[in-house]
Amino acid sequence: MSYKFALLAVAVGSLTACSQQYETPPVEVATPDGPVTCQLYSPDLVMWDKPLSYPEALDEAEAVSICRQEGLRRKSGA
Repeated sequence: MSYKFALLAVAVGSLTACSQQYETPPVEVATPDGPVTCQLYSPDLVMWDKPLSYPEALDEAEAVSICRQEGLRRKSGA
C-alpha cells in the first residue's frame, strides 16, 4: 500500500512542477524605433523571451534580440 502512495505522491509532485508559472507579466522596452512589448520568462529561460508586439520599423529578428537582451539584463540584475 505504501508503494502505491509513494507513486501517487511522485506523480502529483511532477504535475505540480509542470504547472509552475514561468512567464512574467509583459514588459515594454523603449527603442529608438518605438516600444517593443516582450514576454519574458524565468531567468534560466532567456532563450524563450520573445516579442508580443514591435514597431514596423523593426523586423522580427531585431525584436527577438531586444527581448532576449532585456531578459539577460534582468538576469544580471542591472
